[in-house]
Amino acid sequence: MFPFGSLANRQNKTRQVVVKKAVPAPKKQTLSANGSEKRKTSPAAKKQNGTSKPPSAARLKPSAKSTPNLRSPAPSNALSRKRTRQPDVLPALSSDSSSESEDEVVNKRLKVEIATRNSASIEPDFDRNVRDIEEWKEGEELGIIHGKQLVEANKASWKPMFDVAEGQEEELQVEMQYPSGAPPEKMLLYTPADNQDYKPLEDITSTIDTILTHYFPSSIASPHLSDSTGIRRLLLRALAHNSLPDFRAALTTYNTLIATSLSTTIPTHLTSTLRSPLPLPLVERLLTQSYDRTISPSISALSKYQNGTDNVYGELLPPFVSKILAITSLSSSSLFVDLGSGVGNVVLQAALQHGAESWGVEMMANPARLARAQLADFEGRCRMWGLKPGKVTLIEDDFLTNPSIQPILARADVVLINNKAFTAPLNDALMLKFLDLKEGARIVSLKSFVPDKWTIKESRVEDTRNVLRVTRYEYFSKSVSWTDEWGEWFVAVKDSGMLKKFLERRGRGRESRV
Repeated sequence: MFPFGSLANRQNKTRQVVVKKAVPAPKKQTLSANGSEKRKTSPAAKKQNGTSKPPSAARLKPSAKSTPNLRSPAPSNALSRKRTRQPDVLPALSSDSSSESEDEVVNKRLKVEIATRNSASIEPDFDRNVRDIEEWKEGEELGIIHGKQLVEANKASWKPMFDVAEGQEEELQVEMQYPSGAPPEKMLLYTPADNQDYKPLEDITSTIDTILTHYFPSSIASPHLSDSTGIRRLLLRALAHNSLPDFRAALTTYNTLIATSLSTTIPTHLTSTLRSPLPLPLVERLLTQSYDRTISPSISALSKYQNGTDNVYGELLPPFVSKILAITSLSSSSLFVDLGSGVGNVVLQAALQHGAESWGVEMMANPARLARAQLADFEGRCRMWGLKPGKVTLIEDDFLTNPSIQPILARADVVLINNKAFTAPLNDALMLKFLDLKEGARIVSLKSFVPDKWTIKESRVEDTRNVLRVTRYEYFSKSVSWTDEWGEWFVAVKDSGMLKKFLERRGRGRESRV
């Protein structure tokens, strides 16, 4: 339940991590039949290590200092108020061990994958309609939290971005149009005293840049994205010159461009270019807006847990999630389940980026409450951006005891379990939940459910782990909220064929003895 309520609490709200140099991983690592390691260093790995010599054993096996905490995420600076775009995680590579002994049949459940795939290859999902083409109804409620509301919640700690006469503060309210028929978002031009607080200027400029980049052809977008004459440049210049009229004029230029492009330019461009999965920068901007409005103001509520228990909170960051969703081949026809979904970040990303039907289950009251708030803003914000996400359902309950969970798991294509801090009894109990998974279903976890060198034996032939084929990956810095160190994650695929081969082989052996 790695997981983010009142606008008054503003301590420890932004995700900040200490940037450290990640331990480089070897290019490829396989296990031989006798369990010894075979190492091969690719040119790319040689270049990364800064030497043409093979990496040392010390580098292949991380030291105690660089090994991530396997007990629980750090609760101190793991959560922060502001979501910032993180660079993508480094890719994992794939390798199979083909040297199995005659008696072991399918004894290698853990395929070591460290770095062969440069990127997860994802074909466009042409079955998904990414656009929300439903006509906007007059008087329809957005259900969002406006940027204006974040400032008004604690206005005493903010200062105006521009000098205005006393009693003329209403001049600091502006509106920002989105690429749909939805009403504009109301914003207040104020600067926070705390640098980790919500920043209206950053929200306005980043949103405008994202919309221009993804909703317009380059012939139209380029002049407005120019470093010298673009809208961002005009807004920042107006701020530097303390000219509120110039700022409002630049924003009006953008709003007018949106309004005049809604009927033809934007729909035509999106129809020809925007495909699922959606580009990560676009996904991150929308998710960051919802997160900043619903989760960041109450981040301290998520630190109320007891270390050493199953109810510990931590987050997987969007670039890492994007890699997971790509590697597991999630699509708009998939069903995604997050067991221990926290505030719903991953559930919303799966629904937005890939259009998947997405379910989240969280038993802790604070994260579950915040997840519902974030979902409400997310749904209205998707309408504003003109995007149609997959259906999202959030359940506040224990995923081990809720009777509705098992039928959902039986339909699931991808199940995420952030079990980094789960106790052994909980991980064992989860194994029973996997019995009804369909063939080919993928289980993503930060701890493997199948031990290394697991073999099928007569004494444990009915063990659930006999039908799980596991692949190991590595993540690097800026992938999770609780550390900036490297770590490992696993994808277990339900594959009954391994057990079937063992049983067939056992049957032939018995027949030969007869």
